[in-house]
Amino acid sequence: EPTVLEMDTATAEVRVPEPPVVEASTEKPVKGKLVRFVIQTTDGKPIHGAVHHVDFNRGRDIASYTAGEYIDLPRPSRSNNPMSMVCGIFGYKEVVKFLNYDDPAVDATVTKDDKGAWVVRYELERLKKGDVSVMYHVSFYKDAVVMLPQSKPELDELVSMMKDNPNYRIKIHGHCNGNNSRKIIALGPTKNYFTIEGSDERTGTAKELSMLRAEAVQRYLQDNGITTDRSDVYAWGALSMLVPETSTSARLNDRIEIEIRED
Repeated sequence: EPTVLEMDTATAEVRVPEPPVVEASTEKPVKGKLVRFVIQTTDGKPIHGAVHHVDFNRGRDIASYTAGEYIDLPRPSRSNNPMSMVCGIFGYKEVVKFLNYDDPAVDATVTKDDKGAWVVRYELERLKKGDVSVMYHVSFYKDAVVMLPQSKPELDELVSMMKDNPNYRIKIHGHCNGNNSRKIIALGPTKNYFTIEGSDERTGTAKELSMLRAEAVQRYLQDNGITTDRSDVYAWGALSMLVPETSTSARLNDRIEIEIRED
């Protein structure tokens, strides 16, 4: 239809109407399946974290999805349906759900929200006396007490767990790969937990290495306000390896486990 021009009689200026503003859509078309993961405590309090799609046959993560976000979940390979979706937040018992990609409603706890997304809900139970949790994201440099930088977030989760649960007393179990004596990269006087700068070198046994690792975690707790009377340390050396020493997954043997002694 023709544009109507308006005349301002005072200024004799012709005004042309502004074209209507059209907001561009920021939503991308969903190629897979719209999914939202929700993580909460058993009493309904939200927990920040992620859900991992895990291939148990190959022992590896396929993908990680942040809770609360809308995810365009791609179709898995035929061998991965149902999908093993693992939620492991430190301080809580791990929960595994097997998501049927073609029909998520097979699991009665999976529902749809008003946006048409499948909501996969995880209710996590806090660790209790006698429970043992592996710190899967705490990793060490080879034959070292010094930890890789990516270990810090899970150590901070341990600190938070101890602060949120003042009755907790724990035992920190240190492990290592192989039973041989070796040169150990130990913490130096500057206590650089996540860099080998300023570290000390000594020769020691596997048991000594695992003890130093457990003590390093205890010191980290102490540096962050958790008194040492709330934790004990124990050295396993190589007595409880998860995989053979020469395995491609041998790094799993270099680990820290946390046992809840009192809750």
